[in-house]
Amino acid sequence: MQQIGVTASNALVSSPSFAGSATGSAGMGQEPPASSLLGPGQLQFEGPPELQFEPGQMVEGQVVGTGDAGVTLMFGDTQVTASTNGMFVPGQFVSLQVDGQVQGKWLMGVAGTHHEAPISEQDVTDSLMALDVQPTEGNVEVAKALLSMGLPLSEANIGELAQALAQLSREASPSDATAAAFLKASSLPLTGSNLGSLSSFLAMQPFIGLQLMNLETSLRRLLNGNDTRSSMSERLVELLEETPSKLGLLALAPRQQSAQALARQMADAAYQQGSGAMGPFVSDDSDLSAWLAAVRERLNSELPGHAASTMSLLSEMQQNLQAIRLLNNGAAAQGSQYLQLPLRPSNETAEARLIYHVETGGYGAAGEEIVIELLVPTTSMGTVSWRIAVCDRRVSLDVALETDAACEAVKSSLVLLTSRLEALGFEVDAPVWRRRASSEQPRLTPIRTTVFESLERIDIQA
Repeated sequence: MQQIGVTASNALVSSPSFAGSATGSAGMGQEPPASSLLGPGQLQFEGPPELQFEPGQMVEGQVVGTGDAGVTLMFGDTQVTASTNGMFVPGQFVSLQVDGQVQGKWLMGVAGTHHEAPISEQDVTDSLMALDVQPTEGNVEVAKALLSMGLPLSEANIGELAQALAQLSREASPSDATAAAFLKASSLPLTGSNLGSLSSFLAMQPFIGLQLMNLETSLRRLLNGNDTRSSMSERLVELLEETPSKLGLLALAPRQQSAQALARQMADAAYQQGSGAMGPFVSDDSDLSAWLAAVRERLNSELPGHAASTMSLLSEMQQNLQAIRLLNNGAAAQGSQYLQLPLRPSNETAEARLIYHVETGGYGAAGEEIVIELLVPTTSMGTVSWRIAVCDRRVSLDVALETDAACEAVKSSLVLLTSRLEALGFEVDAPVWRRRASSEQPRLTPIRTTVFESLERIDIQA
C-alpha cells in the first residue's frame, strides 16, 4: 500500500552512525550465499573499512545506480555496490536492517523504501480533494501555509484557518495564510487584529530605522510650527518632546557608545520587541507601543485636522512593534527570536535572529549550540551577513560580503574580534569570510519556515 507524506528537509541523506565492526549470526567461517540465493529483500556487499555497522542497526542509503553488478548505494559520502535480486530505482531511498557480516561482506535486509520528489500544487489539490475540501485558490494557499509551517494537512486545520481569514475585510492573500498558520503553530489567538498586523508586516517587512527617522522629523515639524504648537496643551507638548528619547530605546549608535552601553541598548530594544529575557540590562520597563498609542490618541483629540500624517506614522510604528512581538511570542516555542536594530546616524536597520534549542531549556543551555544570524547594512561594505555559532565556550564566525574589496577590509576586523572573544574566555575557530554568491540574497526572513517550493513529497512503500 502506498502512502504519501511531506518532508520539510532538503538534507535527504544523513551519514549513518557507524560504530565498530561486528560479526553476525552467520559466522565468520561460513561461505557467503551466492547472489542467486539472496532473497528480493536482501542485499550483500563488501564495504570499505570506514563503513562499520552493528547487527540489528537500521541505516538508510540512497540508490544512485543499477546494473548487472547489482545496485549502487550511497551511505553518507561513501559509495558501495551490493549484490541483490531486488528491484531498485535510482533516486530511491532504502531503509536497511543489518543482519551481520559474513567473510567481510555485509548482509542486510530491506525494511522499506521511499522516493522523494518536489511537492507541487497538484499534489496539494489532490490531497484537498481526498479530504473532501474544495480546492479553491484560498484553500490551496491555506494548505501550502500549513505544510510550510510543518502542520498536519487536515480538514479541521484548513477549516480553522479559513474561518480565521474570513474575519478580514478583504480577500485573503498568501501573507495572510502564512500569518494564520504561524499563529496556529504558535498557539496564539487567531484574531483579526493579530492576523492584520502580522500579515502586513510579513508582506512589506517595514524597517524601524526608517520609521524612526520619519516620525522624529514629523514630531519636530509639529513642535516647531507656530500654528500647531500654539494649539497644543502643555501636556501634549511634553509628550511630543519626550517621544524622541523614548524612541531612542530602539536605536544603536556603535560609534558613540561603549560596549556596556550598546549591551544595555540592545537589551532595551529586545525588551520592546517582545524578547524580555534577552539580558539583564533593561533600563526602562515602559511599554513603547502603549506610549505611541497614547501620543496618537492625544494628538487626535487636540489636533485632529493638523496631525494626520504624524498619527499615521505613530500607528505604523506601533503596528510594526506589535507584529515583531507576535513573532517573538510565537517563535519562542520554536526556538528563535527576531529583532530589528536601528543604527544611528544612518537610520538604517540591522536585523538579528537568535536560534536556540527549546528542548533543553532555551538559549544558554550547556552543551547546546546557539546560532546568531546578523544582517548589517554598512556605508562602505554594503550589506554584511554574519553567522555566529556558539557551543559551550567555542565560537565559529562566518561572514558573507558583497565584494572582494569588502572581504579584504573585514580581515583586520575579524582579527580584532577574535582577540576580544578570546580575552573573554572563548575558543574561536579560524574565521571564514567569503564573497556572497550572486544568487544568495542578503535577506533575513522574520519567520523561520520552509519555503513551499523546497518541500518534498515522500512516496513510502513498506
